[in-house]
Amino acid sequence: MNPPVDSFPDRIRLPDAARPEVSLLIPTTNQAEALECCLRSLSEHLPPHIPCEVIVVLNDATPAVRSVVERQFTGLHILSSAANLGVAGGYNLARTICRGRFLLLLHDDVEIGPGWLEPLLATAMAHPTAGAIGSRVLNPDSTPQRDGSLLWSNGMTSPCTAADQGGPCPVDYTGTCATLVRTALWDALGGMDEQLYPAYYVDVDLCTGLRHLGFATLCEPSSTLRHRAGASSSLDFRAFICARNQKYFLTKWAGFLTQYEPWSPDDPEATRRALARARSDAAATARTGAPSLPVPPALPDPATRETRHFRMRQTLEKEWSTHLGVSLAATREELVHAWAMVERKRQQLADKTLQINGLKARQQALKVKPARPPSPTFWHRCRRWWWRCGTPPGPE
Repeated sequence: MNPPVDSFPDRIRLPDAARPEVSLLIPTTNQAEALECCLRSLSEHLPPHIPCEVIVVLNDATPAVRSVVERQFTGLHILSSAANLGVAGGYNLARTICRGRFLLLLHDDVEIGPGWLEPLLATAMAHPTAGAIGSRVLNPDSTPQRDGSLLWSNGMTSPCTAADQGGPCPVDYTGTCATLVRTALWDALGGMDEQLYPAYYVDVDLCTGLRHLGFATLCEPSSTLRHRAGASSSLDFRAFICARNQKYFLTKWAGFLTQYEPWSPDDPEATRRALARARSDAAATARTGAPSLPVPPALPDPATRETRHFRMRQTLEKEWSTHLGVSLAATREELVHAWAMVERKRQQLADKTLQINGLKARQQALKVKPARPPSPTFWHRCRRWWWRCGTPPGPE
């Protein structure tokens, strides 16, 4: 029997090792151009001596995204979901077919360069109590974006420059745009918390869970990539989702967050204490060694996961609609107040104009003096002159 003929012989091949050490996970929905750039960078810069596999999850993906993964690349493992599972659900679905000892979480809007993967894996080998190792993230123009991040007691986060110290640095969390996680620890946590839907705070929750198990999070500054931050959603929607998921995160980790510094990212001393606490935790974990892991929880089957996420999507859309309605009502009320203020200012301006016009009229009246009749003395002189000359004025 002849082997099947490839319908797209010019497709770019990605590594697909028989026994991968690292499984790269990429959920994607609607960024076809960014995804193509991401996969091209992987095909060019993944080291051949490290066995890898690449898994792409089509999260209710657009036809353009499907075309990219099916027509332009080969060697990919492709999973598809009719429902948008969000970031957490997409990674959890990808985990169901992973074979690597390490999971490497990636966004579809990143681009790697030469020597990106090797430092992450070397740091993981050198630090067995590190549960997650993140890359140094750059903007598309190569300016720094973040070197890991700090978590504060109110659930807020802030980027830090811990990587400037040189070598792997303990931080509170690293973003899912590029984080290496041990598969055994992922399973012990039960994967990512899919209640943090559709995105934001999933990485914070993952690294907080790892710390709760007794494992540190490190940032490896010699591993760098470029990331188009915030390219997948609008600013208003991001703010809404962040506030919504922060509230859930605070409820989940309320007792644990008391160990963190109060919110003060602009205070150098508070930032220093936060970094010192992260280093102290990592050092204590390294001294005690890796703790025993709990029994992994049972995972839902794909049909149950999709049904749950359809409902979560409906709930999210209702909450977003309610939020927009409240925002619209507040904006309308602000406009009413602003219009009333404009009317008051306009009336005040009209009153001032009347006063000014009145003052101008009075000033003009003072400048123009009325004509005064001749004095009696002048007429008396005229009469004497007329009688003396014998020719009083009159018609000829």
